[in-house]
Amino acid sequence: MPDEFESLYDRRRDDEPRVNNDLTHRCRERLAFQTYGNGLRNHHEAFQGLVARRGFSELTEELELDTDPTEIVDWFGEDFQEAHNHVLLTANTITVLSYLEYAYWKTWNGDSVENKDVVGNAEQVQQILESEGILWELKHDADGQFRFQEIGHELMKEADEELTGLMMGTIWEEPLNDFNKAYELYLDRKYGSEIPEKLYNAIEDTVKTICVDLEDWEDNRDRNLVHYLDILREKDVFSPNPIMKDEIREMADSLEKTFAKVGNDRKNRHSPDMDRYYCSMLLHQVSAYLVFIINRYEQKHVDNTE
Repeated sequence: MPDEFESLYDRRRDDEPRVNNDLTHRCRERLAFQTYGNGLRNHHEAFQGLVARRGFSELTEELELDTDPTEIVDWFGEDFQEAHNHVLLTANTITVLSYLEYAYWKTWNGDSVENKDVVGNAEQVQQILESEGILWELKHDADGQFRFQEIGHELMKEADEELTGLMMGTIWEEPLNDFNKAYELYLDRKYGSEIPEKLYNAIEDTVKTICVDLEDWEDNRDRNLVHYLDILREKDVFSPNPIMKDEIREMADSLEKTFAKVGNDRKNRHSPDMDRYYCSMLLHQVSAYLVFIINRYEQKHVDNTE
């Protein structure tokens, strides 16, 4: 018996979501530093554009300012950098990203910064978003249109959090090790064949753990994935949704084909057949399937055990 009880709070208190749709505090701080100077100017004009679209009363309340709403533009002009940081750290995600879009547009159309430096700044911002697991992407074109686009749904975050909760300090930690490695590659911006390969391994290791290690339904760990999925179906793990077995098989087949196809690019940081959008989708789908398998198994064969 362990010397000390470890509660759910103890297991999760140092754990942060790996992906977020909203800007985290650390990401906001990094963006505040990167987007003041460093190839980006015209912050006051950008803020004026934001006020013109949002209205000063609503924006004053959102920024938690004591100033007269009609003087909010003057407030920003008193200390550009301090006001810029306040917007980045206080406003909601949509407001922050809209403000930065205005800043890019104003800077691009001004004459104080070369266009290549504006693009360079945007690329640095994109790196921050990716490394912090923020499910937004900054796109730009040759005409100086800089647009933030959401690339992942809130459900992606929820599925990962649920799976993380299932694995921490449990028997699922080891079989899901490759899933964690896939997420590390994703956050390191290494969108290559290793991500689908490790996700495939995570599915395979999870069903093997159930069939071979936990239940003795099979004593051979060298059978293919379909064999173990068939066993789970026979044991009613997928009931009352037997179609899930075929969906998971199709997902695994797709992963296998993907990492086989781009395997020659494994030494490259980025594969021409992989990008952040695609890897986000894979992580979301696989995490949801793994949560389904583990929950159904525990409901039918663990929770009902006398």
